[in-house]
Amino acid sequence: MSEGERRAVALSPRAYGWLDRTTKLLGVALVGAGLEVGGGTAGGVILAVAGAAAALATVFVQRDDERDRSTDGDPTNE
Repeated sequence: MSEGERRAVALSPRAYGWLDRTTKLLGVALVGAGLEVGGGTAGGVILAVAGAAAALATVFVQRDDERDRSTDGDPTNE
């Protein structure tokens, strides 16, 4: 692995889909809770930031089929 590359977690397409939906729903719920608490308060901002982070968590996760394409099918290319 070169310096610029990062290891990513690889999941099956089905598991990735469930994880993606779950984190997006969690993110929406946390942002909603932050707005309910008060968007201008410290607690509201913390909940909103946590919600955004949860919603974007799957950016660092690859599906197994994407991982195969990124290495051109050559396992020695990782």
